[in-house]
Amino acid sequence: MSTHQLLKSLSAAALALPAIASQASTIADNAQFGYRYNTYQEQDLAAADVHSGSLERYIVDVNQFSLLTPLNEYLQASISLQFESMSGASPWYTQTVEGEMGDEIKQVMSGASIEEDRTDIITQLTYFGDSYSVSGTVAKSTENDYNSLSGGVELSYDFSDKLTTLGVSADYSTDEITPSDALEYNRTPYEEKQSWSGHISLSRVVTKNLIVQLGYGLFNRSGYLSDPYKRVIVDSKLIDDSRPDSRLASTYTGRLRYFVEGIDTALHFDYRLYEDNWDVLSHTIEFAPYINIGADWQIVPSIRYYSQKGAFFYENYYEYVREDGYYSTDSRLSSYGAYTIGAKVNKKIGDWFLTASYQYYTSSHDLGIDDYNETSNSLVDFDIVSIGFDYIF
Repeated sequence: MSTHQLLKSLSAAALALPAIASQASTIADNAQFGYRYNTYQEQDLAAADVHSGSLERYIVDVNQFSLLTPLNEYLQASISLQFESMSGASPWYTQTVEGEMGDEIKQVMSGASIEEDRTDIITQLTYFGDSYSVSGTVAKSTENDYNSLSGGVELSYDFSDKLTTLGVSADYSTDEITPSDALEYNRTPYEEKQSWSGHISLSRVVTKNLIVQLGYGLFNRSGYLSDPYKRVIVDSKLIDDSRPDSRLASTYTGRLRYFVEGIDTALHFDYRLYEDNWDVLSHTIEFAPYINIGADWQIVPSIRYYSQKGAFFYENYYEYVREDGYYSTDSRLSSYGAYTIGAKVNKKIGDWFLTASYQYYTSSHDLGIDDYNETSNSLVDFDIVSIGFDYIF
């Protein structure tokens, strides 16, 4: 998973209530305002793995605001704003260095700390019918070297038995990339990429305490998919990161929600299989019990395991020229595994809902279940702390 996607997901905390239903979402009774503060900090790289540049990595602070309000008995509107500030260094390229045991691959980091700001705005309008809801979403993201505009639609439909729900969604985005150091490194100063995705899911109430859901997603990205800030040494020459200009991916998901009445706890099990035409194949497994304590407290410990097979063109260091011209030493395209361990506390006080959470993420080639390619020395470990509230008017 990417950094932005991970931070956004922190704002989607949901209570696991004793009553379980699968009906299409109903319109809110009252307006609701929410706020989340998230801080994300990557651990420094080990000095033994770095040839030059800063050992520091990214620190990201995010402030999120949201407002949801019913407009009438059928329409509901929401808007969310996100302000993100980021600083730190990033992996640049790899090179070989003579060591006691022969040539060793070392990471070269960006020499100066990168400072960037990013703003997101997302608006949504939802219409609620008797057994369905339809939503339209428009989103815009702006930062100093990247702009994105996207739109999407989503349908949720309850079948007549009120036990089965169909969900369908689709979205499209167009992005503009303007690297800040384009002139310095003789790069194209402007690039574009487009993305579209579709998803379908079917949820079923099996018993009063058990819901299962199966889903399938299709994603496509085209245009400039390389990283403008990463470089590669090939045949003793320093060149730009270069990846295929299209990427088609599929996801298969399974979710299970089981409420244990005796201990007032909802057990959440999730699994996702991802595969794409870059030969990346990943598995994600997550377990989280939502433990209700009385009517006002909830504790949510969680654990997530991720394993990935790397892209067909990824290498830690390129000794030879590739015929296809694709090169990347980006660790996110390598084979590796990762664990995320977290805990969340939710508290309800009148019309206020308070939440706080912590997550620790660690990754390693040794944690993966696939040995397709070599160990990257720039895999990341990080911590995320989040606090926030929702207030119902």
